[in-house]
Amino acid sequence: MNVLERVVDYVSSITGVIKVTVLDKETSLEIRDIERSVRTRTNHTYKNVGYDMAMDKKYRLCVFFVKGYIFEKRTILKLVTEDGTIMGTTITSDQSEEYRGRDDVILVSDDFAVFPNVIGKGEESFVLYPFDIPEIEKNVAGCKKPIGVSPTPSTDAFIKTRNGMSLTDRIFTSIIAFDD
Repeated sequence: MNVLERVVDYVSSITGVIKVTVLDKETSLEIRDIERSVRTRTNHTYKNVGYDMAMDKKYRLCVFFVKGYIFEKRTILKLVTEDGTIMGTTITSDQSEEYRGRDDVILVSDDFAVFPNVIGKGEESFVLYPFDIPEIEKNVAGCKKPIGVSPTPSTDAFIKTRNGMSLTDRIFTSIIAFDD
């Protein structure tokens, strides 16, 4: 069994995972194009830096999962200006209380904080970063530097449709990319 098959088997065995598919080059490029075309409702640019990094890896998997999947809450989203100033960020449930008590923060959701007193230069963009998944590297021999990426809702719908999955909001998608 090669490293790709071992990673697919390992990820498939994780609680909450419904299905794992290998993304071929054509599908990977279509996803990249979708990710690069997304703008937010407030007309901000949305940059999925994580997916760009995934494209540099040898292998990419799509994971279909439900709540309870161990890697579901690791997304790193930031509101960043062109000069690199961070004006907002995702927060974990552990950080929530700390941020609630601050006067210099506006919580726009349970997991996103904006810093209204921070001013950067240039256009603001929402930037989605990858997250490391050391558990896969630790448990699958030959798997190198695995990362996870959350796709946009447009990509989520594309991947589900391509794979004959329901467009329900109870099934989620994630991309895992790695080298060997």
